[in-house]
Amino acid sequence: MRNQHDMISKDELKETLEALLNEQPMHDSQAKHSQSYLYSNVEDKVTSEQDLSDQINGTEIEDVYIHVPFCAHECVFCSYDKIEGPNRSQVESYLEQVVKEIKDAKKKYKFNNLRTVHIGGGTPNFLNEKQLELLLKTIKEELPINNPSFEQYDIELKPVNLSDEKIELMKRYGVDRVSGGVQTFDDEVNRLNNRLGQTEEKTVEAIKRLKQNFDNVSVDLLASYEGHSLELLMRDCQKLLDLDVDSVFLYQVRQELEKGNVEDINTLNAFLNYFSENGYEILSQNQVVKKRNSIGYCEQREHRSQLSNLLGIGPSSVSEVSGFTFKNKNAVEYIQDSDSKLDESSIKKKTERNSKALYVIRNLRYFKSPDFDGFLVKEYSDKFGSSVFDNFGHEMEFMEQQGLVKTSKEKVELTNKGRLFTQWMDNYLTRHYK
Repeated sequence: MRNQHDMISKDELKETLEALLNEQPMHDSQAKHSQSYLYSNVEDKVTSEQDLSDQINGTEIEDVYIHVPFCAHECVFCSYDKIEGPNRSQVESYLEQVVKEIKDAKKKYKFNNLRTVHIGGGTPNFLNEKQLELLLKTIKEELPINNPSFEQYDIELKPVNLSDEKIELMKRYGVDRVSGGVQTFDDEVNRLNNRLGQTEEKTVEAIKRLKQNFDNVSVDLLASYEGHSLELLMRDCQKLLDLDVDSVFLYQVRQELEKGNVEDINTLNAFLNYFSENGYEILSQNQVVKKRNSIGYCEQREHRSQLSNLLGIGPSSVSEVSGFTFKNKNAVEYIQDSDSKLDESSIKKKTERNSKALYVIRNLRYFKSPDFDGFLVKEYSDKFGSSVFDNFGHEMEFMEQQGLVKTSKEKVELTNKGRLFTQWMDNYLTRHYK
């Protein structure tokens, strides 16, 4: 059954992990912490800001990500760029700079085929009503979110500081998908992780209000943080099942796989099994939805699997445009009034091999087909003019031997076990961790 995830024993997980790490160890710090990915490696070419500008000006942008870098309190497990408890001046400076960056982007790029806008953080709803409206109004006025090509407008939220007025503002300005960063319902564990003010009662009430106002409500859970246990995760999953949310993501504070610890892998194992047993369909290696390719779907994630042009706006936001990857300056530097928001040291031109590897791994992590988990061999050859088996013959053979993928002349498909090892597969294919 395509959307069933069968539990795999810990012994088999340990045996598989040992074989994988013998083939390709993982030791980089990004294997240990959740960070926003800058998909490049040592083989990619360092490029100047002027060269980048010369080559990408006028490019059609299909997806936009906007980062709001503020949080009332810094969670113990978080490594994303943010400013904890910002003062009024910092927030106003950020809004001034991000409005300017959005307007400048409109002059620099084309947005005729814009498909998604995603606002993340940080905590976007940290902004008060007036500040949030300024951001949403700027997006509506400067980006063509009413074009026929446009598919989805979503925003990340924390289930505190979520007033009815903020919900109305989001609806009024066109937001149609919300993602709640719940992490856990447990009050004591939230306190241990400095998620102050978030209680189970407030979280349940917030999700219910969001469901009353939006057709597409997703919730993020977290594993491997202080106080986490598999039992606690299963209780959180049951609560989300009772609340009837449209989709659920499981994120993990990643452990170093080289230590041979399979607890995190087994947590993902149990998460996918639980929801598939309760009628949800598996949409990616860490997301379940009520029905695949319908409500609950995150369009921007699927577009990234096709290497669409993604423009990041706001501090530390990552862009992928025409084969280049680059990132903005961090939050403290960004809010200073300067002509360029770009971190010039981050600019890389992907090698052809790296672009191909990204296509392969993203299509094995985010499933765009309603019929199978993977990609068609013809789609790859049409895009790159070569065979995936010529380009990644050894890697495909090894992954198939370990039971992670199934290959045929028509397609490359992720297996039940393969879903649990995509972090390693990402490293193996992209050489991202060198």
